[in-house]
Amino acid sequence: MVLFLFVVMQIVYLEKILKVKTNLFLLISILLLAVGGIICYHIFAPKKQQTAYKLSPKNTPLTVSATAAIYARERSFGKQIKNYISVQKYNTKYCVLVDMSQRSNQERLFLYDLVKDTIIKTGLVAHGTGSEKRDRDGNLVFSNIDGSLCTSLGRYKIGLPYKGIWGYAYRLIGLDSSNNNALKRAIVLHGHACVPDAAQTNNYPICFSYGCPMTSPSTLQFLRKYLDKPEKPVLLWIYK
Repeated sequence: MVLFLFVVMQIVYLEKILKVKTNLFLLISILLLAVGGIICYHIFAPKKQQTAYKLSPKNTPLTVSATAAIYARERSFGKQIKNYISVQKYNTKYCVLVDMSQRSNQERLFLYDLVKDTIIKTGLVAHGTGSEKRDRDGNLVFSNIDGSLCTSLGRYKIGLPYKGIWGYAYRLIGLDSSNNNALKRAIVLHGHACVPDAAQTNNYPICFSYGCPMTSPSTLQFLRKYLDKPEKPVLLWIYK
């Protein structure tokens, strides 16, 4: 209201003091009213709320420090398995680790160099759809029961490759009581296009398998260089 009165006063000033012609007076009046309207809008109009997109807790991307902590955890498991591998006559150069404590949209498959204690390759891996039943605390459920469609924890011998219903795959022989039904359940290491190549921030969980450790096709292709013709069988360890 105050601004409107100010504009009117300016019009009167232009007309009487400066003796502006009527047609020019009308033009200037319109311009002043337009300017006044714009100013009023910016001053009195309700401010639009700025809503930032927030990732849900499940989808929060890993920080650098968190990633470093995860890598340190995998190295500790890699070191733990060295004695078992040497005694059981498995490949002493590298093994494959799958850390089920990590979410499926994050890198939790690790091709591990047992000689240098370093990680050669990381990748995403899907778990069994049956494991999504989850326990009371919201953790994945693991089972060795045929038909459960769950992932089974434990150590596996990576067997010979073959081409089957899922394309190129490796038979897995369960070495522990927690996974010794792997052959009976047709649990294999294979790839599938539904598994992304890199960590995701807004796709959790990624797709599911029927209990198999399932990677992206490109990750499996990389692993083939190490798994197709090894000097000794390569060990796969799925743990949490």
